[in-house]
Amino acid sequence: LIINFYLAEDANLVATLIDGMQLLEGDYLGGGGARGNGKVVFTDLNLKLMCGTEPIPSVDYADLGELLTHKEGIIEGIASELKKVSL
Repeated sequence: LIINFYLAEDANLVATLIDGMQLLEGDYLGGGGARGNGKVVFTDLNLKLMCGTEPIPSVDYADLGELLTHKEGIIEGIASELKKVSL
């Protein structure tokens, strides 16, 4: 999944993405629905960020739960990097 951010405020879209992933995992398809039966699980997540042409070191998360515990820090980090680029 690739997301292009242009403004520091756009970093908040990451919260929407992560919340959507959580809903997908826990709702009908990922939870215990008749057709889903727990088949949607996010694991081995890798977050990479490019600011302009400069890569920021990537971060690995074992699963969505670990990603959720770092959600606010991720958003703040992305916003901070975007502010540097837009100066």
